[in-house]
Amino acid sequence: MSNSNLQKHTLNLRRGDWDFLESVYKPHGVGTSEVVRALVRDFVDKKRRESGANETLPTLDNQL
Repeated sequence: MSNSNLQKHTLNLRRGDWDFLESVYKPHGVGTSEVVRALVRDFVDKKRRESGANETLPTLDNQL
């Protein structure tokens, strides 16, 4: 996904959640931001399918 498809938002997470994701994915060369974007993207795409919306979001490379 190119940066032109990204929009910046502030996201407040529970203490330790970001660090945990980083500890799991960083050794595999995957950035925590990429993981969070993929989780949100998958959730939104699922909800769009459930609602009957045909539009899907641009996807990240399948790194997770």
